[in-house]
Amino acid sequence: MKYFAAVLGFVSLLLAASYLLNPAAVERFFSPQFGTCQKCERPWNHVDHHITPLLGVDRVEPDVETGELVLWSSGMFPLCEVCWAELKTGEARLPYYRMTYDEWLLDAGSNFTWEEIRVSVLFEATGEIPDPIVLKQ
Repeated sequence: MKYFAAVLGFVSLLLAASYLLNPAAVERFFSPQFGTCQKCERPWNHVDHHITPLLGVDRVEPDVETGELVLWSSGMFPLCEVCWAELKTGEARLPYYRMTYDEWLLDAGSNFTWEEIRVSVLFEATGEIPDPIVLKQ
C-alpha cells in the first residue's frame, strides 16, 4: 500500500509541475474531445471563445417549433477572449483565422470564402469595410 501511495504522490507531483509549466498541455490531455484556441492551444472547456460574426452570410429561416422567421447569423471562434484581446488588431488576428479556415477546408470544406472571413475580422476590429471587398452574392 505504501508503494501505491508513493507512486500516486509522484504522479500527482508530476501533474502539478506539468500544469505550472504548460497548463494547455495538461488541459488538452484531460479534454481530448474539445477543440482549442489557435494561439494558446487551451481547450474550449477551459477558456471563453471569442465569436467573430461573419458578414454577408446571414439567412432567414422559419423556427422549427413556432414557424416564426428567425435571423440566423454565422460566426467563427479561432481565438479565446484572452488571446483575441492580446492581439489588439485585425491584422494580428488574421493568421489564426486563416489556420481555422485551412483546417475547415481539409476537414469538410467551408461554406465561407477566405475573403468573407478576412473582411469580417478586419471589420470587427475597425468598424470599417476594408478594400477591396469581394463577397459572393
